[in-house]
Amino acid sequence: MSKKGIHSNYFHMGLQAIFFFLTCNYLRVVLHEIGHGLGASAVGMNFVGIYTAVFGSSYSLIHGTGPTWQYVVRSFSGPGVDLFLGLCIYFIILPRVKRWGSQLFWLFLAITTLFAFWGYMVIGGLLRSGDFANLAGLLGIPNLLVGAVGLIGLVGFAFLLTRRIFTVLSQYFPLNSFSQRLGTLFLFLGLPCIIYVGVGKLVSRNFSLTRLLTELLLIVGILIVVTLLSRLMKVPSQTIQSLPKRSTVTGAAAFILVTIVWLGVFGIRYEQAKALVWDTPAEDSVSFCNIHILIERDSTAQVDFFMRPWGDSLRWKKLENLTPDWTVYLTFIEKNMPVLLGVDDYSVTEKQMDTVTPIYMGVRFRGTGCRKITVLTDLSHVLQKMDENTLALNITDFWQQTQGYLDRLEVKLSEGLKFTAYEIEPPQANRPGHFDEQRIFWENDSYKTAPGKIHLIISRAEAQ
Repeated sequence: MSKKGIHSNYFHMGLQAIFFFLTCNYLRVVLHEIGHGLGASAVGMNFVGIYTAVFGSSYSLIHGTGPTWQYVVRSFSGPGVDLFLGLCIYFIILPRVKRWGSQLFWLFLAITTLFAFWGYMVIGGLLRSGDFANLAGLLGIPNLLVGAVGLIGLVGFAFLLTRRIFTVLSQYFPLNSFSQRLGTLFLFLGLPCIIYVGVGKLVSRNFSLTRLLTELLLIVGILIVVTLLSRLMKVPSQTIQSLPKRSTVTGAAAFILVTIVWLGVFGIRYEQAKALVWDTPAEDSVSFCNIHILIERDSTAQVDFFMRPWGDSLRWKKLENLTPDWTVYLTFIEKNMPVLLGVDDYSVTEKQMDTVTPIYMGVRFRGTGCRKITVLTDLSHVLQKMDENTLALNITDFWQQTQGYLDRLEVKLSEGLKFTAYEIEPPQANRPGHFDEQRIFWENDSYKTAPGKIHLIISRAEAQ
């Protein structure tokens, strides 16, 4: 075959690999999340919905509490589906398919499922996030051990899959030298993985450059190691043929279809997702909280709590107009007011099913609507008198005790009072998003950078 024909093969293979990889990975994600849900349902938890994405994170929406073993089943059932499907496809289906398009589909479904299982192990071990990080915590297994087992499995199965890949591609590409094998493997496997990881991180609300670079280096490293190991395998030498181009159109059509489904049914981000929730979620906790404090000249304060049980619009839309169990939110306030301001006595003046107020849940993660409770309290016994007209107030983030953080905290002063200074602990924590004589607020995105304690200096204007 001429050089032009070889180049055409590379071009179409790159496109086909991207389209089939992303399409098959989307199907895998759907099955993975359903696996989580079915596993949870089998042990008595309530599986109420899913969010799936072509790029980025996907979730199964599950409610219920129970013993540790139930959470172990719930966490493992998703990756377990990946492993089961991948092994069935590799050992049973792939040896039986002959047509190019069918080979691509089943090969990429095997790649995405098996890579997901072992890759989640590596990510869980190195970055301590995901299903296997949860499992390690539940079972008391060191994360590094999980990561090491995952890396061995990832390299081993990448080698097995590469044998199959090279057998399939040997009709269309020269695979005699190391550079030919690495280049072909990069186009067929590395490029789709890099696109998936890169775009997924960009659409995520919690973009992490460290995680992005770690995953990209892992992809490149695995490709190089597997290509080196491929010297141990014999690739059949065949006459180079023209790659079937029809699969480029088929792959593009499939990718466009799943993207339309993703955007139309779910939405680009989980936080603003539209569906699918088929049952009423349990409203049994507070996951996001904005607090506004208005301090009056007579040392009384109005404290507004804006609370959401979850950040995503999936479950919120099911509940925003339903009468809430106010006990959940009142208990939350009762537990945390003494930590927040050092006061035990307060009176509830308003409870509101708020569907219009914006609530801050992260720099790229905002919602509308919440459960709002307003309380009145007397701060006279917690305001520290520094001199005749200067007072100090300490505010403590109650969620820092559990490595959480208040999403937004705002303090305002009524007429006759003004802020003169503030201090935060730890000193390296985020500075306020705004500070003047009447208003100060923080918007936080991580417990590592959110202030744990805030020391406010307040001056009273002298009476005329």
